[in-house]
Amino acid sequence: MWRRGGKLDGTRLLSKESVEAAWTPSPNTSHGDAGDYYYGYGWAYQQGRGWGHGGSDGTYALVNPDEELIVLVFGQSRGPGIGDLRDRFIDMVHAAIVD
Repeated sequence: MWRRGGKLDGTRLLSKESVEAAWTPSPNTSHGDAGDYYYGYGWAYQQGRGWGHGGSDGTYALVNPDEELIVLVFGQSRGPGIGDLRDRFIDMVHAAIVD
């Protein structure tokens, strides 16, 4: 539904305005040295990756409408390192995309 701009099986469940609001980077939400990571409503945007939302124990959802891509990562580990594994996995997915 998110990848299709708020539609599921051809039926609109979210208005275009709701999707745009969720995916519009809010001012003053950048963090990190690169300044390329922003938050919308419930979603975080990182340039070159798309929109994501993290959860407990390394769980993460990523939506990149430009690549027609959805990535779900389910982790079962707490502590440092799980974020690195998640990021490496998502980087490998993006590297595997063939235009």
